[in-house]
Amino acid sequence: MSSKTKTLTESGLLLAVSLVLYYLGILLPGVGVYFRYLIPGLMAILMKRHDLLTLFLFSFALAFCVGLFFGLERLVEVLFMIIPAGFILPFLYTYNTAKVKIIAVIIFTFSGFFLLFFLGKVMGLEGLGIVDVFAIGHYSVYGRFYQKYGVKEVDFRQTVNSLIWLLVPIFSNLYGYVLYLINKLTYQKGLKILDVQK
Repeated sequence: MSSKTKTLTESGLLLAVSLVLYYLGILLPGVGVYFRYLIPGLMAILMKRHDLLTLFLFSFALAFCVGLFFGLERLVEVLFMIIPAGFILPFLYTYNTAKVKIIAVIIFTFSGFFLLFFLGKVMGLEGLGIVDVFAIGHYSVYGRFYQKYGVKEVDFRQTVNSLIWLLVPIFSNLYGYVLYLINKLTYQKGLKILDVQK
């Protein structure tokens, strides 16, 4: 099998698996999100097996298919949650130096802000207006807890909005760390299956 054919075959296979995982993530509320979390690990395998250009083309195909089959909101999620992780994870697994970690923190932080901004745009909101939507949703679920301590919904929303520049980097990088841990086994096992050493 030629190198080009091998690249196309493996890219197509991993794309198909990624789309199945993404669909399962939508189909199974709650636990399904972990299926989507496995996609960056598959992207890391592709990067290790081939090169950065292959990963770019794979990312374009993944984003196109998700946008086509699952809609605009899902496209935004893929563009700013899954794909950035897929690009940084192979470097973390291969090098894991302080420089790479700093770059990862920057990427996850900016991705978090872009995610909120563009999700808001899709929903017809201005700026980071989606933060209010999330805050209201959170309070509607855990409101009784906050009310015990005298925290009203309006106060909670104001606090979240005032701390958003701190909260987004924290939660974005926590998400990134979770992806790093979840996909490490996927990455290692995937390479072994494809007969490639780490």
